[in-house]
Amino acid sequence: MSIEVAKSVTKNAAVLMGSQAITWTMSFVLMLFLPRYLGSANYGYLYLANSIIGIFIVFIDFGGRYSIAKEISRAPAQAASIVVNAIGIRFYFWLLSIFVLIIFIFVAEYPPIVNYLLLLFAIGMLWEGTRKVLWSFYQGTEQMRYPSLGSISEQIFITFFAVSLLLLGAGVLVIGIVYTLGTFINFFIHAKYARKLITPLPKYQYSESVKLIKKGIPYFLWSIFGIIYYRVDAIMLSFLTPASVVGWYGAAYRFFDVLMFIPSIFSIAVFPVLSRLWKSKDTLAATTNKSIDFIIIAGIPVTIGLYYFARNITQLFYGIEGYAPSVLILQIFSIGILLVYIDMILGTAILASDKQRQWSIVALFAVIINVGLNYLAIPFTQNVYHNGGIGSAVATIITEFFVMVCALFLIPKNTFENGKIGIPIKAISSGIIMAISIKLMNLLLFPWILQGIIASIIYVASLLLLKTLEPAELEFFKNYISFKNLKQVILPSKSKQS
Repeated sequence: MSIEVAKSVTKNAAVLMGSQAITWTMSFVLMLFLPRYLGSANYGYLYLANSIIGIFIVFIDFGGRYSIAKEISRAPAQAASIVVNAIGIRFYFWLLSIFVLIIFIFVAEYPPIVNYLLLLFAIGMLWEGTRKVLWSFYQGTEQMRYPSLGSISEQIFITFFAVSLLLLGAGVLVIGIVYTLGTFINFFIHAKYARKLITPLPKYQYSESVKLIKKGIPYFLWSIFGIIYYRVDAIMLSFLTPASVVGWYGAAYRFFDVLMFIPSIFSIAVFPVLSRLWKSKDTLAATTNKSIDFIIIAGIPVTIGLYYFARNITQLFYGIEGYAPSVLILQIFSIGILLVYIDMILGTAILASDKQRQWSIVALFAVIINVGLNYLAIPFTQNVYHNGGIGSAVATIITEFFVMVCALFLIPKNTFENGKIGIPIKAISSGIIMAISIKLMNLLLFPWILQGIIASIIYVASLLLLKTLEPAELEFFKNYISFKNLKQVILPSKSKQS
């Protein structure tokens, strides 16, 4: 990975990491209150409604997260036209989504509270579709500080008002209203800064928007199959198990989903860079290879920590009395963390290499496999363990392994030619040392949070002692990722903005 590429990736990753540090904290605060005050059944309803709406939002976005960002990164001069045409066509997608959602509500026969939540969130889909186009514009132009500000504002608003209202006795529908208002605030901030950057605004051209949609079809297929694969478990659980089981599963999955911020940040930061490098095969391979090395190093301690501290985490955020069944689900998810981390980087490289059609086929088969496994595993684990979420979690891990195998076949052949197997081996060795240290501290009755802190320090020390990273890489991180540099990146001066 060249120093220029590294700086570009690190700049965007730093902005996103700064944003994530705040939103992550807010998410944890919210998790301390939502499951406890709503109860497993109502929390399950909220999780179910969010999962269903997530599928419709992906339809409205129609692959824009990848196709729009790629088009803008390769042709910045056309950014204004791309954004206007993309937003225009998504209004029609929103109307179609509302129509389909109403039909789904009548067919599904969910409890009234779920239907109210679905209709409420459906209103927010209008501005969510526009916000996602603007988000892709910022990603394509590598200006992630603006959407980061929107995400921070949304999460702070939701956390403050949701927690306050929960303490006053508010129900799940009121929380749904808070969620919807939060997404509007996020959209408003996206639009405010975009208006300053996209000038003048060109006229909407239907023919051009159709061209954009055609280009986005492979990305849409991947996205829609992907979101169905990730969200179908909640829908199937809602039909095959009681609402409380959906709540147990949703609690574990929510925490698992929060931990996806590491590969998500890296993928968002590296995608426009890889898209620019798609003709430079050697540089593309080197950047992808190094990205995988870094994500493995980051993923191993997360996997170990989540597995060993699953019960403590559940007790802290949800309360073990109402969510004890979530512990085993969380431990199963911990096994798949490293798989998901690697899959996200491989998928980003595949999409940047213009292999979106092949990747969408993989996603289709992943949906088929996941639905089939859920259909078999949910009733079995519900009957045997009285927790269908266990079967759904196992189905998720098996499907992720299938996706990784397919990704390794699709990735450019020269990706790993100059790779160093020693880096993953050293990271795994450091992880083993970390796991042993946790076991020993557990025997000595150390508090679990202290165990996590000490074990993390031991992991980093082991990486350094084993010389996992090259001296040049360490020097780069030392010099570039300093407080002064990060402050300039995340909070640029007015002169730079102008």
